[in-house]
Amino acid sequence: MMRRGTTILEVLAVLLVVLVMISFLFRMNQSEIADDLAVARMRETATRELWLIRMESPQQTVWMWTDEEGVDWVLFGESNRVYRLGGGNDEGGS
Repeated sequence: MMRRGTTILEVLAVLLVVLVMISFLFRMNQSEIADDLAVARMRETATRELWLIRMESPQQTVWMWTDEEGVDWVLFGESNRVYRLGGGNDEGGS
């Protein structure tokens, strides 16, 4: 009888550890999702602003815009992609 009690306690302990790990994983994913959404919003704003600048001076091949946080964004005419300068390898397909 004693052996069965310890086995049940061991199973409950393992389940508790697994639940804590799963909870931690979801919490980490939520913060990553929030960061991704913030970058997507920044990219959307930069894309809109750069296309407005491009419409004002279509003869250029490179357009640049700096957002409120001081991040520089660039639009190249040959690729039509918006790039974030100084932000690592963070390019987008907008």
